[in-house]
Amino acid sequence: MAGKNTYQEMKPVNELALEGGEPLKEEPPAPPAPTYFQKMAGAGEKPPPQLSVTYSAYSFLGAFLGMGAIGLLHTYVMMPDASMVLLVGSFGAMSVIVFSGYKTPVAQPKNVIIGNTIGGLVGVVVFNLMRELGLEKMVWLGAALSVSLTIVVQELTKTVHPPGGATALIYIITPPVQHMGYLFVFCPSFLGAVIMVAVACVTNNLAEDRVYPQYWWPSENSEEEADSDESETWIGKYFRKFQGAGAAPLPAASPPLNQTWCSFLGSFLAIAALGLLQAYVTLPMMHEMLMIGAFGAMSVIIFSAWK
Repeated sequence: MAGKNTYQEMKPVNELALEGGEPLKEEPPAPPAPTYFQKMAGAGEKPPPQLSVTYSAYSFLGAFLGMGAIGLLHTYVMMPDASMVLLVGSFGAMSVIVFSGYKTPVAQPKNVIIGNTIGGLVGVVVFNLMRELGLEKMVWLGAALSVSLTIVVQELTKTVHPPGGATALIYIITPPVQHMGYLFVFCPSFLGAVIMVAVACVTNNLAEDRVYPQYWWPSENSEEEADSDESETWIGKYFRKFQGAGAAPLPAASPPLNQTWCSFLGSFLAIAALGLLQAYVTLPMMHEMLMIGAFGAMSVIIFSAWK
């Protein structure tokens, strides 16, 4: 009996399947991995659906109130004290993310607040280091280092947030804010992000089909929010949304660390190229600025949050 079992085990798989009456279907070979240049044709993903006018109206309302709050505080609270600045360009990018792309991982409070604060801190540290080394005139190098290092720290802490790249870049290329030093990390980097999250909670949740945040702190054990009680009042439903939807964090919230070197390299080269073009082409020949804060946010998007 033992010999018979051994013989059965030694039979080819296809032969055993035929004895059972149905041959096994051979799996088709996996398609070959795309080459470097084939990747540039795109992954063939479907574009997102067209957003409704109502959706855009709520996005407009949130962005208007968020930027309005930042602007009013900047004008009537911060401006009288010349050492404080609150209104910087990175909050424009942040508005798009938290009021239109409110479901994305980069729009959740942890990413917004910590990711933007990291950008402010890295910008100040890189600027001070460049000054200590006597390299403060090499703005292109400081810009490239600040944005690419911001991406590295954001990926290590799982707090990728594109406006953080803009915040870092703004400190490097904007002399009027450089006198703030490490105060820049608190205001505008941290304080402005907290204000934006607060306004996003208030305005996004006015829409019946919006819940912000999706989660306050990501957890793999998160459970989706249960359906509300039909007898619950509108105001009760509204404030319950502030607890978050309980959604599990998407993979895009934490890119694989084995790709961080690629994020750093791509960002460094892109920002350095812009800085060098400004230093040696657009500024001396055309008297035009090329390097602006928006490219810091763009760099984080296309080199870190590229999916």
